[in-house]
Amino acid sequence: MFSPHSHSGFHQATVSKCLLATVVVSTILLSLPLHAYRNYFINASKASPAYTYVTSKLVFLDTKDLIPGALLLYYFRIFERRYGQRKFCAFLLFSLACGLALEALVFSLLQAWVGGLGSPCGPVALVFSLFVPFYVEVPRVEFAHILGVPVTGKSFVYLLGLQLGSSGWGAALLAACGLATGAAWQRWSGAIFRCLAPPKPVCRFAACWLDPLLRSSPPAG
Repeated sequence: MFSPHSHSGFHQATVSKCLLATVVVSTILLSLPLHAYRNYFINASKASPAYTYVTSKLVFLDTKDLIPGALLLYYFRIFERRYGQRKFCAFLLFSLACGLALEALVFSLLQAWVGGLGSPCGPVALVFSLFVPFYVEVPRVEFAHILGVPVTGKSFVYLLGLQLGSSGWGAALLAACGLATGAAWQRWSGAIFRCLAPPKPVCRFAACWLDPLLRSSPPAG
C-alpha cells in the first residue's frame, strides 16, 4: 500500500539513499553520542548563530518528526528514478535554496510581531516541495472505500505529510514554503534545470567513483 508505484530498495536512487542516510544518521548521532553538539543544529531564536539556519535543516531532533519525514523521503525516491539523478539533484538544490529563502522571509516578518521565534528543525520544506510533483504526476488509483471515503495508493503518504506538517505552527509554515517551492518547480522546471543542473563532468566523476560505492542492487525478481 505504501509504495504501489515503485519497487523496494534504493536501486537507481543513489542520491535519495545519501539524503536519507544523512538525515537519519545525523539525527541518531545528535540524540546519543553527540548530544552535547545539538545546539549547533538548533535555530532557537533570532540570537542564534547564522549558520544554524542551514544546519538545522539537516536533522530531525524529534522522533515524531523523524519517522514520517524519513518514510516520506524514502517514498519520494521514485522521483529520482523518474527524473534521473542530474535533474533530481537540480530539484533538490532549488528546493533547498528557495525553501530557505522563503522561510527566512516568513520568519523575519513574524519576528517583527513576535520575538524569540525559532525555525523548526528538519528538512520539512524540502519534503513538502516533493508533494507537488507527487500530486501532479503520480496516478490516483482507488482500491477501497471506508465510510464512503475513497482510499487510494496515495492516502498513506498524505497522512504522513499531515502528521509531519501538523506538529506545530512552525512546521505548518515550513510546509507552506515547501509547497510554494514545489509549485514553482512544476511551473518552471525546464529553466530551473538549465540553471542548476550539476555540470556533466561532475556527474561523470560521481558515476565513476562514487556510484559504485553507494549504488544498491536491483530487487530480486
